[in-house]
Amino acid sequence: MFEFKFPFPPYDIQTRFMNDLFRVLNESKHGIFESPTGTGKSLSIICATLSWLESFEKQRIENLQIKIDQLESEIEKEKRNNEKENKTDDDDEPDWMKNYQESQALKIELNELKISLKKIDEYLECMNKYKIEERLQVQKKDVRELEKDGNPSLIDIDKELQDAQNFRDEQTDDLAPEDYSSDSETNSNKNAYRNPDLGSEEVEDPPYKRQLPQILFCSRTHSQLSQFIKELNKTEFGSNVTAIGMGSRANLCINKSIVNLKHSSAINEACLEMINKDKIKKSDFDNADNIENSMPAKKRRKNATGLKKCEFYNSSKIDSLRKHISTKTSDIEDIVKKGEELSACPYYATRFAAQSMHVLALPYQALLHKSTREALGISLKENVVIIDEAHNLLESLASVQSIELNALDFYQLYRQLNAYMQCYKTRLKSKNLVYLKQLMLVLNQCLRFLGGKVNQDPKQMKSTENSSNLETVNSFTFKAEFDHVNLYKLLVYIEKSQICRKLSGFAISCPTIDEVSNQKIGNNASLKSKSESESGNAIGRFIKEIKENQITQEKAQKKTSQPEKSATDEESLNLHNGSSTQIGSKCKIYQFKSFLEVLISDEKLNCKVLVKKSGQSVADNSVKSFILNPAHMFADVVTQARSVILAGGTMQPFEEFTHQLFSALGVNESKVHLFSCGHIVNKSQIRTLIVEKGPTNEQLQFSYKDRQNEAIFVELGRLLLNVIPRIKGGCVVFFPSYDFENQVSKVLTRDKILDRLIERKPFFKESRASADCDTVFEKYKKQIDLNPQKGAILFAVMGGKMSEGINFSDDYGRCVIVIGMPYPNIKSPELNAKMNFLNQIKNGLGQTHYENLCMKSVNQSIGRAIRHKDDYACVLLVDQRFARENVKNKLPSWMQESIRCCNNFGSVIGDVNNFFKDKWKGNL
Repeated sequence: MFEFKFPFPPYDIQTRFMNDLFRVLNESKHGIFESPTGTGKSLSIICATLSWLESFEKQRIENLQIKIDQLESEIEKEKRNNEKENKTDDDDEPDWMKNYQESQALKIELNELKISLKKIDEYLECMNKYKIEERLQVQKKDVRELEKDGNPSLIDIDKELQDAQNFRDEQTDDLAPEDYSSDSETNSNKNAYRNPDLGSEEVEDPPYKRQLPQILFCSRTHSQLSQFIKELNKTEFGSNVTAIGMGSRANLCINKSIVNLKHSSAINEACLEMINKDKIKKSDFDNADNIENSMPAKKRRKNATGLKKCEFYNSSKIDSLRKHISTKTSDIEDIVKKGEELSACPYYATRFAAQSMHVLALPYQALLHKSTREALGISLKENVVIIDEAHNLLESLASVQSIELNALDFYQLYRQLNAYMQCYKTRLKSKNLVYLKQLMLVLNQCLRFLGGKVNQDPKQMKSTENSSNLETVNSFTFKAEFDHVNLYKLLVYIEKSQICRKLSGFAISCPTIDEVSNQKIGNNASLKSKSESESGNAIGRFIKEIKENQITQEKAQKKTSQPEKSATDEESLNLHNGSSTQIGSKCKIYQFKSFLEVLISDEKLNCKVLVKKSGQSVADNSVKSFILNPAHMFADVVTQARSVILAGGTMQPFEEFTHQLFSALGVNESKVHLFSCGHIVNKSQIRTLIVEKGPTNEQLQFSYKDRQNEAIFVELGRLLLNVIPRIKGGCVVFFPSYDFENQVSKVLTRDKILDRLIERKPFFKESRASADCDTVFEKYKKQIDLNPQKGAILFAVMGGKMSEGINFSDDYGRCVIVIGMPYPNIKSPELNAKMNFLNQIKNGLGQTHYENLCMKSVNQSIGRAIRHKDDYACVLLVDQRFARENVKNKLPSWMQESIRCCNNFGSVIGDVNNFFKDKWKGNL
């Protein structure tokens, strides 16, 4: 049996998990691994993958050397044979001539193998030097105080450090980052360390580029990635391998002027502009002492009013940070802290360091979105991809291409762009005007298609139609009458001109944008140019208004300023479309750009456009893009990676992934390994009760039509009043939706049932705002910590943050009550389109998908309770539909033995009492 270096004696299920994973990686297969939450899944993944990586590295080097020796021996033998044949053969064409081509092929193969081995040796030597330098720097810092006493150890360390630096070969020196000054960028060294964002020519791989497989570990949130890094550090591998947490500029940037832009796309564009600032050829200023002073006046004025060169984009400092993080395991917080200490850009340091690491921890979007993956310098080829918490992978893939815009968004965008053009029309070249007018044409046609007009607020217009229609991309562009516009060229212009960032900034800075736009649109019938003085006065007034607004905003911010809150994990992960931030609420140009990108996406994605008309206000009419075949977005990952591992606590039914992901991409079933294991707790530590009837013997079924009957909510209230007081510790009650949660709360409040519950336990409730969830949960935990005997009640929602990202271990979750089944709306046009698409692949697959959406949410909520081997909890599934065999079979396999169907409420109370009786005595 292989030794996995587990930090403590592993359980049997952990050993089986690691053995199976090791074998899958060794055989270059793909895998779907299910291990219940609380079974040490992360540690098992870490120890199995890094044990395999360690073994593979040794085997790879040994095999290369063996192959080289064999080829050298074969070539030498061939050479001797040819010499012998040349002396004895009198034919016009000797045999050695006939074998020349074969001999050359052997030499080419030998040369390639030697190059591969040399690169591996150079990489290992380079990493060893970095570690020596880092260790010496730490020692030098530790003995700094001893220098005052004349201790010779500091001199020795300085000498050793200098020797290590001198030991660096010429190639490494040539590849060191150039120093980008605050005034200009020089490109004098052809082999210089280059930033791909500057469009530099390709150079050979640097010696620190890893020539062996990397492990790409992906998860949904940055907090989960940070937890993964912490788990890695608990193992023996923490001191032997290198790992970093990857993120976007929004996560890693330390330049306050950029971070304050909030929107990720705006941050990206501002960063690129700042690092490209004053990019002037040195030959233009040969006799200049100061490039800034030697600029043409026009360029100098532009520089004075634009963004400044980024002070943290300094190549030598970035290289220092790169070397520092290349020798250890660091999460995003560690890297940002060190970047601030060195005044070096963490984003670019991680991009360059990523090439040398054993492990990269990155969010879903960084892997799934091709342009982001390439921007971060992440390679898939022959690497191992592990996606944790993969139960929502298909939904995450689809969400990348799901963009919704309403008529009000198109109306405001049109007016903002029109005002922008009028303000800067004297400075716009004809080509700029052509593309901006095309952009306005598309916006105008989308607005008209939804029933709006560019000169009338859609909020004041009545929608004459109430409908939801699905369109193909071609039918949508045709009906909206912009199918003649070349969207590919238009998107290239949007990207190159950075119009998104400029228009967003313009929208924020101009409070009177509607006034400017109204004046121009009102006179749009004949746009005659005004005199030079009138134009100057108009722009002067416009700039004055901008400045006055900025002063007003600054004053308001000072009055309402609060301590900065870190972005939620979901906002941090949204690398492209952005969340509804200050810019997002002012200008939807980034979302519109993403919408256009979906319209020109690959046909294999099977993109659709949902057109919704509210029948009320035109402002609510909307278009939404979505895709039916998200597997195609995963094609690069599956085809290029050595192995793709999907892992999670609730991965079943596996068929959803095998059919919709691997099989859809042409992967044979024999290449996909399926693994599932039980829980580390025994059956006495979990009790699962299906509650079919309430205290007054009323049937409990919370289907959509039954939710109109308030009597069933009252019966639910009686159930809670009977069960919850019997539980010591926390009780978490999960509802199918926020609307249902509010509906129940309203009835329970009206009938004073909620007041009676609060008398027994303090009450907390999850809100829609994900930013408030952490605060609510901390208050809930604090209450239980203060009085574990009394505990607390928490109302939460299946599919919400509480159901996926929160740990309800021990007294925080002694009882989990699931109310109803969270089936999605079967009448949804999107869901119907998806089900029809799946039924075309295999009959019945659509219905299976519909049921799985519900059960995955249920299982994820149930999994919040049991978090470790000594934990215990009771689970109540309150809905008679849970008793159906097809539903029961989709509950987690580890809890199947503990399931009991209770067709009368008395048996429910008896089971709950019996289950907790021994636990409260301390016996499991």
